[in-house]
Amino acid sequence: MIDLIINMYVFHLAGNASPHFINTDPVGILCANLQGTLSVLEFARNQQVAGIVFASSREVYGRNSSVPALDEQAFGVLDPLDDRSCYPEGKRAAETLLRSYYLQYGIPYHILRIAHAYGPTMRLEGDGRVMADLLADTVAGRDIVLKSSGEAVRAFVYVTDAVLGMFAALLLGAPASVYNLANETEPVSIRALAQLLAARRGLRVIVPPESGDAGRKGYCAYPRTALDTTALEALGWRPFVGLEEGIGRVLACYGI
Repeated sequence: MIDLIINMYVFHLAGNASPHFINTDPVGILCANLQGTLSVLEFARNQQVAGIVFASSREVYGRNSSVPALDEQAFGVLDPLDDRSCYPEGKRAAETLLRSYYLQYGIPYHILRIAHAYGPTMRLEGDGRVMADLLADTVAGRDIVLKSSGEAVRAFVYVTDAVLGMFAALLLGAPASVYNLANETEPVSIRALAQLLAARRGLRVIVPPESGDAGRKGYCAYPRTALDTTALEALGWRPFVGLEEGIGRVLACYGI
């Protein structure tokens, strides 16, 4: 007789990062990360789950401009009373819950601090994040009207690369480990991204006059610092899908 041992893992990926919902449902965002993570951990404890993979965020690092890239220990400052803090503080608290259950009950976890993932089937209209907003205009055939000068830089990771990173952490990482997950090979300004998308459909990119912080409620207010993905790359992971290819895949889902 052959005994078949099946390990069960939980991928806890719930956690809304949309500026729209940060402005309209901050309690719901906190609950997904606090009550949701607590429920996942209690399930794992009662069902003897082999481990948990948790989708965290680059925003747990807060404001930190003293280093060229953020490794997994490069924590900066977060204001708990900032209107946006429901999201990063919720992720921070969820990570602490994972650590506490590991220390007290021995439940393994793998945390991925993800930056700007995108891909087919993502919500476009009414989301508020830059990739979603720009893709929404592109799919609808609308001229792209930026909310700022577009000089801010982002680095986007395609969904399949994000999933591969999660499995690399789960299958090859040590128990109770944390990894940055991002594609820092192609940092791009918001304006350049808008122009790339607009060119696909012959649209215009309209840059409004400078308006200070008007209309920026719910958005991250501190400058971007790149993520250091050395730890995840040491497991053999690397991003495969470039920005233009990833955008092409998303637009192809809409027949564009």
